[in-house]
This record gives sequence, C-alpha cells and structure tokens, in this order.
Amino acid sequence: MVDKASGRILVVDDDESVRRALARLLRSFGFEAQTFASGAEVLASGPPDDTRCIVADLWMPDMGGVELCEHLRASGHDVPAVFLTAHGGERPTSLVLRDSPLLEKPVVAERLVEAIESVSRGRGGPVRH
Repeated sequence: MVDKASGRILVVDDDESVRRALARLLRSFGFEAQTFASGAEVLASGPPDDTRCIVADLWMPDMGGVELCEHLRASGHDVPAVFLTAHGGERPTSLVLRDSPLLEKPVVAERLVEAIESVSRGRGGPVRH
C-alpha cells in the first residue's frame, strides 16, 4: 500500500504538537520524517538531498508553506509539497499551490499518505479534503 521508497518527509508547522503528531503518523506508515518549526529553519539548514516531499502548514508567522516552497524553487530545490490548513476557505494563488494538494486540518491519515505518494510520483494536483 505505502510506497516506502527512500526519501525524507520534511514536516514544517509552527505548532509543536502538530509537528510531533504528523511526524509520529508518518513514521507509523514507514516514512522517515524530520520536523521544522518554520520555513526559515528549513532555508537555514537547506533541505536534505534525500527530501522526498515537504508537508507544510499553509499559514505560519513570517513565512507560510507556499512562500517556503517558492524560496526553495528559486534556489534550485524543486521539492514536491503537500500543504495543510486549518483555514478551509482561504486559498492563496500561487504556481506552487496549483500543483500541490491542500488538505484541511485535522488531516485524515490515509489522505495525507495518498497525497504524499501522489506528489512524490509527480501526480500532484489540487486535492481538498
């Protein structure tokens, strides 16, 4: 069911309890997960070469998930992303978001795994659940 191909999932969320829960969930499905409290942390460390996907909160202080991915793309790191939001009606316009799933919190585990596998294979597309 889960494609356990190599690669790390970067979990980026300003809420520590959400980060921990998502990392635990992803590990239970056989993924390797690394957590970050902000987009700035990811940019400061640079995404690991084995990054498979970024799971990022859409709305965070200073830099949301979309802005993070735009910065990464501008620096030559075109990493697939899945975005999460607790604000269902708000969807920014961005080329990054156009090709990435957007899931509402609290996220359903199977939907998150499905979205990660989809973008990892290059079959992103807007998904709302």
